[in-house]
Amino acid sequence: MCKTSLTPRIFFLEDDNSSDEEDSSKWETDSESLIDENIEHENEREILQTEHENEREILQIENNNLQL
Repeated sequence: MCKTSLTPRIFFLEDDNSSDEEDSSKWETDSESLIDENIEHENEREILQTEHENEREILQIENNNLQL
């Protein structure tokens, strides 16, 4: 009778954890940079929108004054 071995086989890969940690750190840094950049762009957009609204109000007031 032939017995088959049920011993688990374990394969070892090269220990490259440091590279994975560096990659992970790089991705985190890149993500944080993108988030910061996105916040900066959103703030700039809000400022431009406010300036535009203010200019429209001024033009409307000037137009109303001309009609008087």
